[in-house]
Amino acid sequence: MQDLFADQMKALRAASLDRHLRELAGAQGREIEIAGRRLLNFSSNDYLGLGNVQTERGALPAARFSLG
Repeated sequence: MQDLFADQMKALRAASLDRHLRELAGAQGREIEIAGRRLLNFSSNDYLGLGNVQTERGALPAARFSLG
């Protein structure tokens, strides 16, 4: 079975179809910079940029109890 996966990975690499993940340092927000370009970070759970806004962080627990 391992040979099967090794062969498939070898074929993907030969066709330049293998995936290379970039390592990002620090907090990830709505935007990131890669190779000098500012990009929207859709791979983050915070692509709207709301995770670093203090108002929303404080408002969420209050809203959770008032919805019931």
